[in-house]
Amino acid sequence: MATAVKKPLAELFSDLSLITDLPRRIGEGWDGLLVRLGLTRVVIYHIKFNNHGQLEDMIKDGLDKWNIQNIKEPVSKRAAAFLEALRAQEMVPLAEELEEEYNFNEPELVESTPDVTEDPRDTSADTSIVYTREASGDIMNSLDRPKNDRSDPTENGPDINGDFPLRDYQMEIAQDGLKGENSIIWARTGSGKTRVAVYIMKNHLDNNPTGKIAFFNTTMTLLDQQYEVIRKFLPKYKHQIMKFSGVEQNEVTLLSNTQHFRVCVLTPMTLEKYLAEETVSLDLFSMLVFDECHHTRKKEPYNQIMKYYRKLLQDSTVKLPQILGLTASVGTERACNVDDAEKSILELMARMNVHKIATPRINRKEYTQMFPEPEKHSEVMKDRTTDPMRDTIEDAMGRLETWLQDKLCDLDKNVHKLLGEIPDKMRMEQQYQSWLSRLMGALPRSEELTPEIKHQAIVIAEHLTMYQTALSVNHTLCMKDVLEHLYHSSLKYKILEGGKKNAVVISNSSRNNTDEDNTGSDNTGVVNTGGDNTDVDESGNDETEITCVSLYTSVTKKLEILSKNDEYENPNIVRLRKMVDKNFEEKGKDSTFIVFVEQRESAVAVSKYLTEKSSFAKCCFLISAQSTADGDGKQSQAEYNWVVQRLLSKQINGLVATQVAEEGLDIPACNFVIRYNQSSNEISTIQAAGRSRAMGGTVIDFANERKHRQEQGNVMKLTLMNQALEMVLGRPVDSIRQEVNKRMDSITKTEAEEEERSREAGRKNKTQGNFTLRCLRCQEVAVSSPDIRRYKETNYIVVGRDFYKKAKRRLKKKVTCYENMTKRYKVYCIKCGSDWGAGICMRNLFFAVLKIRQFIVRDDDTEKEYFGVPWSVIPHTVQTMTEEDFSSVAALDKLIEDAPDN
Repeated sequence: MATAVKKPLAELFSDLSLITDLPRRIGEGWDGLLVRLGLTRVVIYHIKFNNHGQLEDMIKDGLDKWNIQNIKEPVSKRAAAFLEALRAQEMVPLAEELEEEYNFNEPELVESTPDVTEDPRDTSADTSIVYTREASGDIMNSLDRPKNDRSDPTENGPDINGDFPLRDYQMEIAQDGLKGENSIIWARTGSGKTRVAVYIMKNHLDNNPTGKIAFFNTTMTLLDQQYEVIRKFLPKYKHQIMKFSGVEQNEVTLLSNTQHFRVCVLTPMTLEKYLAEETVSLDLFSMLVFDECHHTRKKEPYNQIMKYYRKLLQDSTVKLPQILGLTASVGTERACNVDDAEKSILELMARMNVHKIATPRINRKEYTQMFPEPEKHSEVMKDRTTDPMRDTIEDAMGRLETWLQDKLCDLDKNVHKLLGEIPDKMRMEQQYQSWLSRLMGALPRSEELTPEIKHQAIVIAEHLTMYQTALSVNHTLCMKDVLEHLYHSSLKYKILEGGKKNAVVISNSSRNNTDEDNTGSDNTGVVNTGGDNTDVDESGNDETEITCVSLYTSVTKKLEILSKNDEYENPNIVRLRKMVDKNFEEKGKDSTFIVFVEQRESAVAVSKYLTEKSSFAKCCFLISAQSTADGDGKQSQAEYNWVVQRLLSKQINGLVATQVAEEGLDIPACNFVIRYNQSSNEISTIQAAGRSRAMGGTVIDFANERKHRQEQGNVMKLTLMNQALEMVLGRPVDSIRQEVNKRMDSITKTEAEEEERSREAGRKNKTQGNFTLRCLRCQEVAVSSPDIRRYKETNYIVVGRDFYKKAKRRLKKKVTCYENMTKRYKVYCIKCGSDWGAGICMRNLFFAVLKIRQFIVRDDDTEKEYFGVPWSVIPHTVQTMTEEDFSSVAALDKLIEDAPDN
């Protein structure tokens, strides 16, 4: 048997190993390991349990510093010291794994070791050894090629002095920023905007010894990626670059580290929190860099940061930070003509106090040659000629709609009006979804319906929501994915575990007349599950109560039978697979592709389908790192890194992604991009097309007729945007400055008036008084305001013991930490299973944090009720949590029932 080839020992200290692999494999015990390595100057922060993201960051930083301090030592000596430390720290299995993986017996490597200065931060470990592309393998290798690569040096990373070159068009768009002027850099995806920004940042830091830069990203995925890129390209300042997400900071705060960083990579929400608390001021920074700056609009986080900037602008004694924005599309919002598009662009510039937009003009030829527009095609999706899956689902929806009309029409005039507007012929369209949303909002507000009828109607509306989504899944995915969706929905809505409370009776019928399979292939009748009752009357005739639960069981059984017949498979998913295979055949087997979809569950399902059915595709999915409203369905940063590394190493050749992969992600150039029934706005159109970076790339828009019309509108908006940009770029700078200043003054004045109205409303509305929370779903009284406390402004904790007798909890799949609290559980209503909030652990105590939108809030003084509102709308104050309150919540977890794992 052939012996497996071991990796070169140098790879143990490559970026991929130090940044990603070793921190993940070391885990707990890292602090003791670094002490045994003799790294006594590492700051050991207090790491809360389950805080794996920050834990890996600390390990990575420690290993990196240790490697730099010992860079003059041969690789073999460093490797031996590392193994010895692992064994001494009782990490013997890891030491043995590394010995199996790396060649510890190889001849001594010849290293190119630079002179190490007294300050180790002036030297980057990344320049000490010449790695092959496979050895370095870090996420940034599309920006930083090995030094033995003879390709264009403008693709390389920094040299030993920390300098790196720019292309001519990149230097052109950097000029305004290098002069210290506020500007927006507008260039297509993949053209090196981040490289240009870091070049400007380096110039700023070199010429401003006390300068501090804030680099903003809106998502955690982009934040981690850009943090590593900036560290890579600024080796001189490598250990003065810090990252803050605001999610898991614990004791590490921006305020306590202001003296230790020159560059701070963070989310705008993080800085906004500090600004709101007035613990820092925006003039702490000398430069603000906004990645994907087109998000500086309306109530978005970037604009909230700039609101503080615009306030500072009124103070002539304050030195304002320089503004730099990066975007591939400035957008046009709702512009319908060129003049409106120009106004939209000027409005964005005004929000950012920017008078110049930098885009390649002098070196336009170089720019367009390097980044040609991909070839674009479109194709309309087709409906099945026979679709019993759809018919089965729509039949169930029709029965539920009939129940609503029979039970509610004469009881409440507002609900009656809504039921008359039901778009029953458009159940898969947005109109139906909008109607359902309005119905769900109206039912809890009804004053005529009894609590019991309200609850039953809400349960029916939830089932309709489940089936409506199933229709969309049936339109784009496989038949088995429809069943998968219905199964997960049954868990979400607690369909099979809610008992009679959630088993609303739709009709009574004799067992001989139960619902038959409308395909004619199965005559199963109704299965009694989850609260159905079969009674025998005095004459001996048995009658079956058909409930929404038994209807669900019947529907899923029919769909399961249908899914076994390939004749009924979705032709669109089959067509998608054929598109992928055709592109591989035409562009070569080494091609790389991305399929964009709208929903997270679609990304997972399409990725699995293509891998199983395609002749060429081997792909993974990329979805957001942010939780959904239900707290599930996210992808961790470690999982994202793993997927990208697999793509870089050619273990896979494609991605199926949601919108998260459109903006800024550093992924390899793709031969072709397919947008599968995915469309949003003109910015999304540009970002998705920008992923087809390879020469001869193709973008295919494969969607239904409605989304095709929407995409045609996006193309028109892009034409307006380009025309409007030419108009803006053609105007004299003084004219733009005058227009921007005028608009900025108007924005600032409007914001000041809104803030004053908000403060006045707060002073009037917030009074002392009591209110009661009832479950939005079953109307059960949950808790009264005397038993609620406010902790750190945004968390509302229940300290009353009666509440915990009405709730049950289930352990979350992924434990998260925030505000020194660990979110371990979900808390549900014990009667109907409605999501009441989160189960939190802190100071070895358990307590519930309420999700206010899941309750009806009743003002005990005025009897006014509030539905689905945030805490800020409730007119009464809530007492602040005290040390005495912490003592009172001891042993509350013993009162609450634990739900079985799903």
